[in-house]
Amino acid sequence: MKNMKSETTSYHVVPACDETSSDLFDTDTVDGGVITNYAEFDKVYMFGEKTTGFKITGPPQNYLKLRRSHVQNKTLFSDENFAPKNIAMTKIKGEVVWKRPFEIVENPQFIIDGATRFDIDQGQLGDCWFLAATANLTTNEKLFCMVVPNDQNFSQDYAGIFHFRFWQYGRWVDVVIDDRLPTVDNELVYLRSSDRREFWPSLLEKAYAKFYGSYKNIEGGQITEALEDLCGGLSEFYSASHEQIYEIMYVSYQRSSFMGCSIVSPELEGRRSDGLITTHAYSVTGMKPIRVGDSDIRLIRVRNPWGNDAEWNGDWSDNSDSWNLLPKELKNQLLTKRADGEFWIEAADFQRCFTFVDICHLNPSSFLYSDGDDKNWVVNMFEGSWVPNVTAGGGRKFMDTFSNNPQYHLTIRGDKDKSSSSYAVVIGLLQKDRRALCENELPLEINIYRVKTRAGQLLDSSFFESTAPVVQRAEVGTRQLTVRVMLPVGRYCIVPSTGYPNVYASYLLRIYSEVTANIIENDDEVGYSSNAILNVAKDNQFTNKSLFQQVAGDKSEIGWYGVKKALNKQFGTRRIFCFTKPKFSFSKDTCQNIVALWDADYSGRLDDEEFENLMQDVASLRAIFKKFDADNSGKLDGFELRNLLTACGYKVNRQILVIIMLRYGFNGSMNFENFVVCAFKLKTMIDEFHRRKTIDTSDQINVNRRDWLQTTLYS
Repeated sequence: MKNMKSETTSYHVVPACDETSSDLFDTDTVDGGVITNYAEFDKVYMFGEKTTGFKITGPPQNYLKLRRSHVQNKTLFSDENFAPKNIAMTKIKGEVVWKRPFEIVENPQFIIDGATRFDIDQGQLGDCWFLAATANLTTNEKLFCMVVPNDQNFSQDYAGIFHFRFWQYGRWVDVVIDDRLPTVDNELVYLRSSDRREFWPSLLEKAYAKFYGSYKNIEGGQITEALEDLCGGLSEFYSASHEQIYEIMYVSYQRSSFMGCSIVSPELEGRRSDGLITTHAYSVTGMKPIRVGDSDIRLIRVRNPWGNDAEWNGDWSDNSDSWNLLPKELKNQLLTKRADGEFWIEAADFQRCFTFVDICHLNPSSFLYSDGDDKNWVVNMFEGSWVPNVTAGGGRKFMDTFSNNPQYHLTIRGDKDKSSSSYAVVIGLLQKDRRALCENELPLEINIYRVKTRAGQLLDSSFFESTAPVVQRAEVGTRQLTVRVMLPVGRYCIVPSTGYPNVYASYLLRIYSEVTANIIENDDEVGYSSNAILNVAKDNQFTNKSLFQQVAGDKSEIGWYGVKKALNKQFGTRRIFCFTKPKFSFSKDTCQNIVALWDADYSGRLDDEEFENLMQDVASLRAIFKKFDADNSGKLDGFELRNLLTACGYKVNRQILVIIMLRYGFNGSMNFENFVVCAFKLKTMIDEFHRRKTIDTSDQINVNRRDWLQTTLYS
């Protein structure tokens, strides 16, 4: 392996899901002689659908529709969204020619005699991290069929089109490719099967390259990334020298977790005297504890994705005398002597020779477990983002802004059937899209606090300043930070953050617990109370009663231009010199927005009563704004916005806060002019919602198309 790298949506994962993306797959479709029922799997998205984040030319790629079209037209599919001329590749010896399988061999096959880990032989691409994970995938038939659908072949209805599925941030994405593969002298240059006629490994690797943009983008990586992409599970990362690594691995093996291991070395990739390869990734394919006399032998089966004779040559290797200690029947059951890259190694030697162990726990939606299986994890997932000057508060050392980070309330109630007072919780904080965007991973941090507050109650800066976390973990240079902890029954707050503030990134937070745990995001309910602003208004009365007459003259109403004159006369600041800009004034666009928000009868004008109420509210908002604008700059930092809105009587959640800053902020701050429009807009939309409610306790309204357009376009 080369270059080894050391609106919040929540999901509760259940063991079944019968939802599929519209128009993506036919349910119970007989296609190519194979009955394919996709309804039993998680929802699958087409490559190019808006929600997947993949931008392509043309509509989302629907495998069945594309295949059907090419079969009818008797043409072969060529994927213009992953055309050979546009694919970035690694350096290859020789002239590369892209060929379809039938141009390489006679009678190509998709899968021959079932897919196994021995089908994988690494080519000239340094993606052993992906190949090691693929070897694990072949051991789970249901997951393998999810990633490598069995509704494709080179015979019936062949059209040069294939598809594979990868998990991305809580979603399965169906990736369509054509079957043109890079060759030199009619030999595949990248991943190939040990049987030259078999092509599922090569096509899967091409689909994975498309998934990340190019073959070059999957040169070097971590096994944990590939394990998660192939099964949607949650990965952990351990030092192989951990004193309990065998116990951790064995429990994970019993849970059917996928595992890999690697040897990290400052030296370039090379073979050591013990047969192992440095700077390289391996698959863990089996474990077997054995009692021999008075001794406990703990064997671990490992596979090199090269699939050749590059194997461990010490105790319990293929030719080791250690096997003579076992009964013949057990020896024949475990030992297979062939140059296939797979070997057994004793746990002590494993710890001494390998550097890291990667473990990926499958989630219940993999359908590996039956209902009620006590080995099942309870899984909760949340999508979110860190937005500069709003929710990107940085790590704990940035205490001034730390409380602005997202917060999640975790309640562990325990299990009546178990006497344990502490329970295992595995938390994974995954930053999204960094590899595809060719951006370095951000430092990540997870802090866990013991709390007494009710679920959903937002914790402020005073809490974090006075309370130490019960768990604090940080990681640099990795896509995901994973924390495994034993937590007693009680209430906790989980704060995911980047290492430093004011960076933009989106994330997926996953919480695996061995018992049912209630998890919700701490946030405010959206709403408005006029009491706060009315209290401010008592001390900040608008007293210029003649201002309307001065602006309106002999008219009974004024439009946006009159409002602009009045606002700037009352609240604006003039030029000090003729060549200087005014420090502050209301613009045409702002005043048009304000009139629209106060114009109840859609006349485009305000009468004297509407005008006076408007001016009184602006006076109150200015008084509140000045309290927070300590340096008298005329603008406020985005981190102060929630407290400012609270002082004005508004409650907004994190999603709304982000939207407000994106719409009304600039460079992470908001000036008074935009704040006025924002405050009026919030009030108008909340009032409109409550006006249309038919049931006081409802959080929904019914609105027809005309009213919807009228309200949203003019307000």
